[in-house]
Amino acid sequence: MANYFGIDFGTTNSAVVAIADINGERVGEARKIGEDERNPLPSFVAINKKTGEVKTGLDAKNTIADSADYRVFSSIKSVIDEDKEWEIAGRKWTPIDIATELFKALKVNVKDKTAGGMELDQAVVAVPVGFSPKKKNSVRRAAKEAGIKIKMFISEPTSAYCSRLNEMKKYKNVAVFDWGGGTLDVVVLRIENNIINELATVGMPLAGNDIDRIIAEKVCTRVARKTNQNFTYDDLAPEFKLRLLNLCEQAKCNLSDEDIATISIAKLDKFGRALEKIDYDYFYEIIENEVDQAIDCLLKALSEAGMNRESIDCIICEGGSSRLRPLQSKLLEYFDREKLLFPRTAMWDIGSGAAEISYRPGCYTLNKPIGIIQSNNKFYPLLKVGQRVPTEEKCIKFGVVEATKEARFVFSDGEDDGDKSFVEYFPVKLRGFSDEYLQISCYIDADMVFRIKIHSNRMPDDVFRVWTYSNLKVSYELDAPAPKKNAEID
Repeated sequence: MANYFGIDFGTTNSAVVAIADINGERVGEARKIGEDERNPLPSFVAINKKTGEVKTGLDAKNTIADSADYRVFSSIKSVIDEDKEWEIAGRKWTPIDIATELFKALKVNVKDKTAGGMELDQAVVAVPVGFSPKKKNSVRRAAKEAGIKIKMFISEPTSAYCSRLNEMKKYKNVAVFDWGGGTLDVVVLRIENNIINELATVGMPLAGNDIDRIIAEKVCTRVARKTNQNFTYDDLAPEFKLRLLNLCEQAKCNLSDEDIATISIAKLDKFGRALEKIDYDYFYEIIENEVDQAIDCLLKALSEAGMNRESIDCIICEGGSSRLRPLQSKLLEYFDREKLLFPRTAMWDIGSGAAEISYRPGCYTLNKPIGIIQSNNKFYPLLKVGQRVPTEEKCIKFGVVEATKEARFVFSDGEDDGDKSFVEYFPVKLRGFSDEYLQISCYIDADMVFRIKIHSNRMPDDVFRVWTYSNLKVSYELDAPAPKKNAEID
């Protein structure tokens, strides 16, 4: 039996979805593995300040009340690429170390909670739109430390779409509105001939965690006013901030189904007890601006894709923040109800889509070329449309026409001015010899970064220029032949 895994490494929750296969035949339903089969694993890690004992998931989240004994980390994905360090119980911990513990927990859960003890040794991992190459590399390192090889990354919205391929066949133009805990990602897709084309991607770092903080700030303002004290949320110690944010998140979720939510904390740092009731109308008012920004993000993505409210066929609303009633009410003001899809299993969809991509042979391909604009204004493609990503390294030599001390390359992704997403001018120093030439080597790596190196034959081997570009325009081709092994990059 072969097992194929998809991982949603989320800001708020993380999950694994597994698909089993025997002799090319899919076996049963996809298996959801998180805290349990109903709930993903909360993306919390708690480390005992004295012993160094590590807890993850719900166990870690429950230690928030014992913050004197544990250092609790949440939303580690949002800082995974930052140069931070915490010394706990005689050991220095980095964001990658913390993320590694979450991947270890996912790996253990898969082994312990599946028949026969599945081994999570490789997976497709979904990440937000615009997730930087540095962040991808950090996630890759954390997974590797946990014994998991990342086969490829896929954008969370595209992964969410792939989780429901069968029911989406009737739609050609689809928007995925993925509003989670850390980011809002909107992708507009056009599906043609079994190829998912990403026409526009728009995102913003405003999501559920920010709404939790807005509620927490309002609670502090209310308590300060009632008790005649002069303090704000920022005056709370870190452990009390985390405790209050956790309660505000619960209240936010409750207001998706109820009209009143209660926030009760026996000790709000040194400022006494907090007991506040938040009704739906007040909740609507305090997050209306954030909801409007989210709607604007969706409309901007449609505009960039050359679409509008009428031409879009379906909008899939993913992520925990998409369950917010104020958002759903606003969406219904803009779009017909039949175009809006609010999945009941939204918390699992991204992991499910990643598992489908792991199971189905497929690949990313370029939907715009990358090349050089020559002195005669002709476009010379280094990598062509349809090129599979990642690519193998390509080497090309360019002669120097005249003795000069500098050459200038102009990189772009199109010949026509109206079709170019970027134009990059790239000077290279020369020695000025008559037999001098420049060698270009370029490729796209597994983190979706175009890398190019330019070297003169008259320069020492360790003297060269490097340029990278990470905003590639790509499509995802379903049911494509499996990629060659030598195209995989660890």
